[in-house]
Amino acid sequence: MTAVAIPFLTEADPDRMGEGSLDPLGLASIADRLAEAIAPEITARMNRIRFLTLITAGASVAAELGDEISADGRTPAYLAYEWIVVESLARRCAPGETEGVPGIQKARRAIARSKNAHLDAGAYLQVPKVFGFHGVYKRLARAVGFVDQGLLALSEGDALLRIWEREQGLRGFADRVPRTRGGKLATRLLGEVQRALAAGSVTTGPGSWLWSEIADAAGPDKAGRRERDHIWRALTSEDEPIRRELILNLQSISDGRELSEAGALREIASLSSLGLRDRLTAIDRYERFAWLLTAVFQTMLVRSTSQGRRAILPDEFSDVDLIARASRELPEASRQAADAVAAVGEELAFEAAFARFAEPHRPDQLVDAALEHHEAVQVAKEKRPWIERVEPGFAARPPYYTSDEPPIEGEYIHPYRVEAISSFIRDLGKTR
Repeated sequence: MTAVAIPFLTEADPDRMGEGSLDPLGLASIADRLAEAIAPEITARMNRIRFLTLITAGASVAAELGDEISADGRTPAYLAYEWIVVESLARRCAPGETEGVPGIQKARRAIARSKNAHLDAGAYLQVPKVFGFHGVYKRLARAVGFVDQGLLALSEGDALLRIWEREQGLRGFADRVPRTRGGKLATRLLGEVQRALAAGSVTTGPGSWLWSEIADAAGPDKAGRRERDHIWRALTSEDEPIRRELILNLQSISDGRELSEAGALREIASLSSLGLRDRLTAIDRYERFAWLLTAVFQTMLVRSTSQGRRAILPDEFSDVDLIARASRELPEASRQAADAVAAVGEELAFEAAFARFAEPHRPDQLVDAALEHHEAVQVAKEKRPWIERVEPGFAARPPYYTSDEPPIEGEYIHPYRVEAISSFIRDLGKTR
């Protein structure tokens, strides 16, 4: 299954432009809650499930250091451990073996500058506590019972760690057993984390045996069968029945076909229980509404881009077929979306955000309503609009000029965790 491109970033993406370059129509927050309703604690940023094992192994190491902070004043022990793991993968694994590793490109660039260069806070991710592998995967590691909020291993995590050490030939890691390969690695890794904290940087020598030892045991594709099975059982636990059903249903159609998220979720709807099916219906109807509204806004951007800074009048869209169609279809799409999202308690949020589109509009009125809505969204974020009023009409601002047509009809604007789960299924060897 593959995802389709989406025209706008979602709330999960960093706002690099600093002026509200995310979610111009305020659609993402409800979409994110709908995704959480079918796949709790899984996010669109996830794709390599083995980071749950690496977080658990790191918990075994970093727990001994408690709340110790590095010399840079901002890096806790678990992030120093993360530096070492990511640098190991960058030093000893080919690019094809590290697909989906957060920060791997920055790590490769850092060590390429000099033989003695290492990761530190400046050379790694700008917001590692959010975008590093702990930041991305910690919530799922907690949800499946491998670690707690403080990154201490729980019983299921301890069981995973012992499976991992056996399958990787690292017996003795969890218990620091002297004169064992695993005990030696754990002790050395703990020492390297301590030194990285003291120096504010990884200090391990470029020729150290540690790099290969970690890379061999931590590669995203190197999980053993029992490790994969243990993670699979945790992911599909009956403690989260909706998530379990979603994952198993996606597994049942993982037969090599390339389906978009919309295609996959529509296909499994007929296989699903009433509870999951209602959630999938809510997503489908919300995305229909989102597509119509996004198509209007995107058409406005494209038309304005073609005119530069010349003001565009709303009545110039009266002969645009897509705008005319949206003016006819949005009220009913709005009603259906509001009714459907009630299944997950989002009807009030939907109505508060999008009530204006429940009313009929002529094409020119719809363009003006879309602009008013966008302005309100940006004001709430304390950001400038992408499209601004310019007498006697409006014009897109140059940073948002585009020739991109509206997204493909029938596909979803927002991610609903299908790509993440599909990657988990592949990584765990559970495809049908």
